[in-house]
Amino acid sequence: MRVLLVSYAFAPSIGGVETASLIIAAELRRRGHEVAVATATQAASPPAFDYPVHYRPTAGQLLALHRWADLVLHNGFSIRFAWPLLLVRRPWVIVHASDFRPGLLRRLIARAATHISVSQEVARTVPMASTVVGNAYRADLFAKRNDGPRRYRFGFVGRLVSDKGAAQLLQALARLKGGGEFARCAIVGAGPEEERLRAQSQALGLVDRVDFLGVRREADLVAVLNEIECLVVPSIWNEPFGIVALEGIACGCVVVGSQGGGLKDAIGPCGLTYANGDVDALTAAMQRIVDEPEIVTRLRARAAAHLDRHTPRAMVDAYLQVAAAAINGRKVHGTGPLG
Repeated sequence: MRVLLVSYAFAPSIGGVETASLIIAAELRRRGHEVAVATATQAASPPAFDYPVHYRPTAGQLLALHRWADLVLHNGFSIRFAWPLLLVRRPWVIVHASDFRPGLLRRLIARAATHISVSQEVARTVPMASTVVGNAYRADLFAKRNDGPRRYRFGFVGRLVSDKGAAQLLQALARLKGGGEFARCAIVGAGPEEERLRAQSQALGLVDRVDFLGVRREADLVAVLNEIECLVVPSIWNEPFGIVALEGIACGCVVVGSQGGGLKDAIGPCGLTYANGDVDALTAAMQRIVDEPEIVTRLRARAAAHLDRHTPRAMVDAYLQVAAAAINGRKVHGTGPLG
């Protein structure tokens, strides 16, 4: 089958949608399908893939790609890339990786598609029937490689912007009692809040306990995650899903994360959750990690079963089941997890 994967953002850009699109394309290719990607990302020196990636395609290129495809799969709904479907009728599946933005035009156009949502929370915002299929993590890369002691009791991985909540993590770290005052923390990432976070760390007396490690990718990120006992995902906004939680779990971390949006689906039974923005509740959850080592053991024991539901194979199995319904002209009714 020839699949046109439309991903508004794509590598070398970094983010949840980009990661999910790379996983989708790689797994489809592994199964022998032909894949082409169309994206709005601009790349002066694009990475090499074993499938063509069309960065900012012209109208003629985009129309030709739709004529070539047997299936059009949007990872994220993009009107900008949907217009050829008015001229070339193809089965069309939209994966909603964030809340459905309101608007009559968007609603009317999207009615022609079959829909997947990455979490139950996202599905509630989609005005059409939608099948819930959680995102996958790169099971070929992220894995537990450290069975011994870990250098960092806590860690954060993400963009250093206010919505991601790293400032609240530092507040909670400073409040820990007992053995918590010796807990070290790794901050992995970069962004406009970095200098403010460094200043906050100094003001809270955490300079000797917090390491700002910058951006880490691929094997370097795996190595850092294998040195973290508890990955904290303190997002203030409602994450649509949260692949970083799966990556941490796969590397042997337990997770403390905010419970709004779809992040709790990604964490599953492998962590503790708290109300978004509640520093007291975040502190209490982190204190339990410090004071009750049996919790870490119990949460880690649940990882294998949870991760099995989020492998590329499991995710693409579900996508292809939905795609088969679209190809056969059937609509998926109701919401709920597949597979």
